[in-house]
Amino acid sequence: MIRTLQKGYKKFCQVEELVASILLLIITILVFVSAVARTLRNPLNWAVDISLLLFAWQVFIGGDIAVRNTNLIGVELLVNKFPGIVQKWLKIIFFVLIIISRVGSSLHLSFV
Repeated sequence: MIRTLQKGYKKFCQVEELVASILLLIITILVFVSAVARTLRNPLNWAVDISLLLFAWQVFIGGDIAVRNTNLIGVELLVNKFPGIVQKWLKIIFFVLIIISRVGSSLHLSFV
């Protein structure tokens, strides 16, 4: 049962990374085609709107991938200068702050 769930999760992660890559490709093509069309005096106004929508989805999917791989935005250059035990505690503190900010923003949005 657990192996089936692990295989399903791994497949889901692969699909998620594929979707993020495809979204980036579509955004690039849309912006390029829109720029060329604007140069030819036949603008595609909808292309920018679709690109913006796809970019928003890509941010959410990319954020999920980054959290899963723990490639979050950090000040690694400074943190790497500390000894190992201090690095470990700083990592814990940063994760706690991330969790608090996510819960706080969720609570704020639920009351707005």
